[in-house]
Amino acid sequence: MRVLLADDHDLVRDAVAALMQADDPDTIILNAASVQEAITVADQDDALDIIVLDLKMPGMDGLNGAQKMMSRYPSLPLVILSGTATSLLSEPL
Repeated sequence: MRVLLADDHDLVRDAVAALMQADDPDTIILNAASVQEAITVADQDDALDIIVLDLKMPGMDGLNGAQKMMSRYPSLPLVILSGTATSLLSEPL
């Protein structure tokens, strides 16, 4: 499987890629840090199987980035990834 994984955080991309490859070691992960970079990568690879986009990254502008990707690559499944991490240090002790 060829996956385009677009997230503006290296650590998130690395973690998600590790999980995908643990499930299927033959999975090939292509990375992007913005919607524009994802478009560039997808334009150069006609063998993609799925696109995974971070909900809050450069170029998303709400769901406009996802709509852009869906209209540009209508045959590819699109997954929206979202998550929030809070620091325990911000919590009162």
